[in-house]
Amino acid sequence: MTSPQLARFVLAGLLSGLVHATGATDAKHAGDLGEASMKAMSIGWVSFEGKRFDYKPREPGEHYRLIIAAMREKLAQNPAVKKILLATGDLVLRPDHIQEPGAPAAWRYFDIWMQLRAELQHPPKN
Repeated sequence: MTSPQLARFVLAGLLSGLVHATGATDAKHAGDLGEASMKAMSIGWVSFEGKRFDYKPREPGEHYRLIIAAMREKLAQNPAVKKILLATGDLVLRPDHIQEPGAPAAWRYFDIWMQLRAELQHPPKN
């Protein structure tokens, strides 16, 4: 597998749990496999639509924006997700697995879901 192919595979694994019906465990497993392969090839980037960006940036960047966009689309395309998210009220959402210290913002999906929930609960006034 070439580096670009691997990068697409890794990103697909990360997004699969967000965009498709694939379970979080399957997405985590795919991401773990891809990350191990990236480490073996000494690369730290992924690509999407021909654009290469850092996989584990210190500050939120392109990867984070892509994850946010995917999660927004999931909300827009799946009313059940929106209903369930809003039903959590003000609960603090937690990850379903142990996050590594200093995990990138794009990996903190539980924080992103809470941000999107807050936006739904308090839409901007026109």
